Amino acid sequence: MALNKRLRQEIAHEAAKIIAHGGHEDYLMAKRKAASQLGVHDNQILPSNTEIETALMEYQTLFQQEQPASLNKMRRTALDAMQFFNAFEPVLTGSVLTGTAGPHSEIILHLFDDTPEAVGLFLDNKHIPASVCERRLQFQKNNPEYFTAYKFLAGEFEIVAIVLPLSCKKPPLDPINGKPMRRARAPQLKQLIELHTDKPSVSG
Repeated sequence: MALNKRLRQEIAHEAAKIIAHGGHEDYLMAKRKAASQLGVHDNQILPSNTEIETALMEYQTLFQQEQPASLNKMRRTALDAMQFFNAFEPVLTGSVLTGTAGPHSEIILHLFDDTPEAVGLFLDNKHIPASVCERRLQFQKNNPEYFTAYKFLAGEFEIVAIVLPLSCKKPPLDPINGKPMRRARAPQLKQLIELHTDKPSVSG
């Protein structure tokens, strides 16, 4: 049992390293890749997504001292994007909100409109090139749904705007812990940015 616990911790930390440097947030893929690298083939030893998220935060604290500044910059970019998409009632979600985002992470927004093409038209009118894709969300366990999303660059960061129906205001399930996804509107994000921005010292 002690050996299994140690292997589980090693897999979690290796998966965290893969996520931190890989620019993706597919926890299942990361844990499987980590297990393979460590020669572990027993799925029962694989760590939970929550364990990997904890290991990721520890890794960023120890080895990625630039992460807080990068995260702050991403949050400011997200706030600008939310103000840009104000007509679509935007909310921020994902690692940029929770604080585990790396420099290559996506800024994920949820927008609300019954006609997804309205967001594409809005981007076209603003002369912003975007690619159309689909993103999977779950509002009920084991019942995935697919939604239109628009992906585009804002400076050095990639934004993914997922369009949900106006009636779909309930948060989807977080793929990491299975709980309702944490989301924030612009005023909440602004408060978060201010909370984590260093204030200049006052002398005299």
